[in-house]
Amino acid sequence: MVQVIELQFENSYFTCEVWSRVSRPPSVFVPDKLQTELRAEGGIKALLGMARCAHPGVLAQVARGIADFAKCESRAATQGSQSGKSLLIDDGALPWIVQNANTEAPPVRHYIEFALCHLAQNEVNAKDMISGGALWELLRISRDSSRADVRTTAHRILTSSPIFQAEVRRLRIECKKNLIRLGVLAQRSGFTTPSRQRKKRKPKKTGGQSDNS
Repeated sequence: MVQVIELQFENSYFTCEVWSRVSRPPSVFVPDKLQTELRAEGGIKALLGMARCAHPGVLAQVARGIADFAKCESRAATQGSQSGKSLLIDDGALPWIVQNANTEAPPVRHYIEFALCHLAQNEVNAKDMISGGALWELLRISRDSSRADVRTTAHRILTSSPIFQAEVRRLRIECKKNLIRLGVLAQRSGFTTPSRQRKKRKPKKTGGQSDNS
């Protein structure tokens, strides 16, 4: 059963087909010119508008559309036919992607993981992804994704990107500083950890032992 939802955005109409089961033919690449036209006619913002619908099928199709768009952009950047930041980021899709990256709905999560990996493959997007909180999601995906190929892809991107690597190092240094700061505050407040308390305790003498034993 197929349900068609029509949404008007400015002077254009967009349709979203909702399947009772997520079963679609393989993704196809959208030509660069058509991508630009879709963006110019408000296609990305229309997708984000559809995402306000609570229907799980609609959300899955929105996530799929975003993943396909990111996939086409990634291929165009690799081939050198596209430079500059992702149109998805320019049109404000990144907050929605990050917000739904760890959703409980498997189809939505699956497509968003792919979208994040495709966006991250273009180094131009790295700084926006860091400021938008996407780096944390990439780290989680590289560890926790249910798909081994996605985990491998996310890990490869994180370890090969100079910008992501620099931010990860910065976060580690910041984390260490915070731990040291917490330790100093604990000492100033007179707080002693249980392990240190155990070290300070003297062994108890048994009744049958003398002081000279």
